[in-house]
Amino acid sequence: MNPLIQLPDSISVSEVTGLREQWLQAMEHQPDNTLIDARAVVDIDGAGIQLLAALAQSLAARGQTLQLLAPSATLTEALQRMGLTFATLSQSSEAVA
Repeated sequence: MNPLIQLPDSISVSEVTGLREQWLQAMEHQPDNTLIDARAVVDIDGAGIQLLAALAQSLAARGQTLQLLAPSATLTEALQRMGLTFATLSQSSEAVA
């Protein structure tokens, strides 16, 4: 069964540490790929984008992938401002595996 992570409405520098720990615990013993429901995101900064990239890389190191479900317009725009898409995050992390 694929674990589902519900992203909160805000992923910014003040939330990153707590979110990282929650996500790592949720995935610790999961053999499958991880699904992320990103429809609620209305605020994300560079630290939040960096956290998502690090999560994708951690999973790739275990031979797993991160799949984004229903990305909000805010998340999509934030990635685009940084010259990224969720696909490029996932593809770059696959090279780590």
